[in-house]
Amino acid sequence: MQENHVRSELKKELGEQLAQRISHIHSCSTLLGHDGINGNKSAWVQSNMDTIFSLLHTEAITNAKTHKEKVPRERFNALLSIIAGQQNQRTSALKDLFNSLNSLAKQAKNEESVLQNRASTVNTQLRTKLKPTVKQCLDEHLQQYGDNESTAKENANTLNQALTVAITTLVENELTLAIQQSILDFDEALPLNFQLSQLPEFKEKFKEIAVKQNNAGIGAFFGGLLGFAVDGLFMGMTLGAATAAGAAIGGMLGADSSGITNTRQKIGDNREEMQQQIISHLEKTLPPLVDSQLKTISNDYFGAIHAIATDIQHQVSTFEEKAHALRY
Repeated sequence: MQENHVRSELKKELGEQLAQRISHIHSCSTLLGHDGINGNKSAWVQSNMDTIFSLLHTEAITNAKTHKEKVPRERFNALLSIIAGQQNQRTSALKDLFNSLNSLAKQAKNEESVLQNRASTVNTQLRTKLKPTVKQCLDEHLQQYGDNESTAKENANTLNQALTVAITTLVENELTLAIQQSILDFDEALPLNFQLSQLPEFKEKFKEIAVKQNNAGIGAFFGGLLGFAVDGLFMGMTLGAATAAGAAIGGMLGADSSGITNTRQKIGDNREEMQQQIISHLEKTLPPLVDSQLKTISNDYFGAIHAIATDIQHQVSTFEEKAHALRY
C-alpha cells in the first residue's frame, strides 16, 4: 500500500512519463524486521529488510567504489577536452590559434619573396641618384683642393671617404625604404591577434643585421670598393687633357733661336669622364650588393617569422597529441 501510494503521488507531481523513470520503489518495516531477528521468519520476509540491505550493499560498496574511480577520470578527461578538445576535434581557441599561425607563416613567406624582388626597384632608384651624388662629391672635392693633378693625387683618400659616406648613405636609405614598406605591408596583412608594432629603431636594427651577414660591414665594403675604384681613376689618369694638350700646343709654338719660349695652356679637365667611370663602376657593383642585402634581411626577418610560426604550429600539434594520450 505504501509503495502504491508513493507511485501514485509521483505520477501526480512528475507526470506519467517522468514517473516511469523511477522503476523501483521499496518499502520496509523495522518492526517486522525486529520480530524476524527474534525468530519470526515470516515477519522477516514481510519486513523487506533483505532487499534494503542488498541495495545499500550495492550502492555503498560496489557502486561507490566504481563512482570514486570514475569521477576523477571523468573530471580529468573533461579538463583535457576544455584545453585540447575532443579526440580529433580542436577547441575553437586552438583552431583560431592554429589558423592564425598558418596565416602568419604564409604571409611571412610571401613577404620574404616580395622583399627580395624589390631589388630591381631599389637599383632603379639608385641609378637615378648616382650621377648627382657622384657629381656633387667630385665638384666639392675639386673646389676644395683645386683641380690639378698633384693636389688631386695627394687628396685621393679624401674623395674616397666622401664617396664612401655619400654612396653608403644613399644605398642604406633606399634599402631602408624598401624594407620599411615590406614590414608595413606585412603588418597590415596580419590577423589582429598577431599584429606587430612599428619598429622605431628599424634603421639601427637593419645595420646590425647587415654587419652580421657581411663580415666587414657595408661601410668597409664601400671603403675598399671605392678606394680601389677612385685610386685607380686618380692614379691612372691626368686631370684634364692637360698633358696631351700642352704637348700639342708646345709642338706648334716650339722654341727657336728668335727667343720664343714654349708654353703650356690648360684647356679643361676630365671630370666628366672621371665621373662617368665611377658611376659605371658603381652601377655594376651595387646591384649584387643590394640583392645580397635584401636576401639577407628578408631571410633574417620574414624567414625567421615563418620558421617560428611553423615551429609553434608543430608544437601545438604535438601538445594536442600528448594531451589526448593522457586520457584514461
